[in-house]
Amino acid sequence: MDGVPFRASGRAAGSSACPACPGTLHERRLGGIALRECVTCLGVWLAPRVFNDLWMDLAAQRRLLAALPAQDRGLPPEQTCACPICGGAMTRRELGRDSGVVVDTCKRHGIWFDRGELSHALRYLLDPPAPEPVLDDDAIEARRRRELIATILDRGDQRPFWSRWLGAIFDALTRTTR
Repeated sequence: MDGVPFRASGRAAGSSACPACPGTLHERRLGGIALRECVTCLGVWLAPRVFNDLWMDLAAQRRLLAALPAQDRGLPPEQTCACPICGGAMTRRELGRDSGVVVDTCKRHGIWFDRGELSHALRYLLDPPAPEPVLDDDAIEARRRRELIATILDRGDQRPFWSRWLGAIFDALTRTTR
């Protein structure tokens, strides 16, 4: 599969050692996507080409997410895993800036998702969180002034509105020039 043989492990053809547990990875097609899954820890291995194709294809992401069994995310191991193909140490990194999914990667051979992380990553890809609005200094100062004016106006002051409004502006201006 993908032209890269698994390292010899004395296991059946199409299977290899799981990078996270003593289990075995088995080839499987799920939602039309070729992957390798450990039946013991429920982790998933994706080859780089499969991952890249999946990353770019919304329809494939939806198909795979619908086909994945519902499962809670396991606690990720604190240590890095060995690549099931070359046996080299994989690098741990967060998938996306704020996905909350930490995966183990081998630059040459693929990506390891612990139990439930692939479905979490797919949900993140399909519905990413809205970015925080970026405010410049002028917008921050204008917001602060509006909040200050609103606070002053809501003090229960019995003066006429125009008097309270002018007083609030005067207070805001004197506080910002100090």
